[in-house]
Amino acid sequence: MRKAFGFIAALLFLAQQTANAQVHVPAQEQEEPRPRLTYYFDPLCGWCYGFSSVMKAFEEKYGAECDIEIVPGGMLAGERAVPMKELSDFLTQAYPSVEQLAGVKFGKPFTEGTLKDSTVLFTSDPASLAIAAFTDFVPGARLQYASLIHKAIYERGVHPTDTGAFASLVEIFAVDSAVFRAKMREPHVKERMQLAYRNALNAGLNGFPTVVLQHKGRRQFIAEGYTPFSTLEQRYRILIAGSVQID
Repeated sequence: MRKAFGFIAALLFLAQQTANAQVHVPAQEQEEPRPRLTYYFDPLCGWCYGFSSVMKAFEEKYGAECDIEIVPGGMLAGERAVPMKELSDFLTQAYPSVEQLAGVKFGKPFTEGTLKDSTVLFTSDPASLAIAAFTDFVPGARLQYASLIHKAIYERGVHPTDTGAFASLVEIFAVDSAVFRAKMREPHVKERMQLAYRNALNAGLNGFPTVVLQHKGRRQFIAEGYTPFSTLEQRYRILIAGSVQID
């Protein structure tokens, strides 16, 4: 059942859920001095690509008062990887919905290239491994780096297995790409990636993207599926002000 989660999410092109967030309050939580926002996503999640600008805007406005953590969830990790020939028809019908709702544009290198190349393997591992490695260089820019990966795949048509392309993106942050590629091969980086997968698996998610806020001993879902910035901000401000319930 757990293994089926990632595959089902992929077929839904990211398990887009209703914009209404549900509140989940565990029995006991250690109170934290600052709010913590956890963003669960996947580098191959089309809806996460659309949601990237929302999260970047949130970080710009609230990053000084709220700790933001990003967790790649392994939607198509390992044996759940899917060849494009099995996804092409579905994704061709699905991506226009992301464009319409999120206001993003899938580039022709993806729509006319990747989608029509049956040899492409849709696997979350290489990009997730790159994000795990990036933590050792510029951890405060992980959200920006993840957004660049989304754009590389869905705008420039970079294949999900192209680790060299993901490594070249770090040069924007003044990181040497050769050093970065070497870092990606280190065992602890793979372990970090797999830990992120396990965290996402155990977080009670219904799909990606999902945003969870921890504040004053409560853990609450404030976005499940694509959510506009105004809605995300409103829920965040309500909860920070002390409300316990979101309808």
